[in-house]
Amino acid sequence: VSVGFKNHDPSGHAETAAIREACRKLKTTNLNGAVLYESLECCNMCFSVAYWSGISKIVFACRKTPEMVSKMYYEGKINNKILNNKNNRKMKLVFAGEFESEALKVVEEWEKQGGFDKK
Repeated sequence: VSVGFKNHDPSGHAETAAIREACRKLKTTNLNGAVLYESLECCNMCFSVAYWSGISKIVFACRKTPEMVSKMYYEGKINNKILNNKNNRKMKLVFAGEFESEALKVVEEWEKQGGFDKK
């Protein structure tokens, strides 16, 4: 769950918060071999946090779309696959398309409840 607005923390995205919590509980910064599951394809910041923590695979249910970029869900159009190909270590990126419609329903419900404007 994203805690960015609640904690007044622009880096408080759900993925980054989950990685922080895992590192805290395990008393390490090395999550080698871990898998990150997410509803939406992560932003560039969360992708980088996953990379630096050693996560080996990211599984996401919904791809980044131009509409989501225009709604400011993402910082831009840079694709994580492009970033991954430029990194020294590659993470496995898995699109779990069978869950895409379910993930989009959650996003639509969040939007109905105020989305980013709900503080």
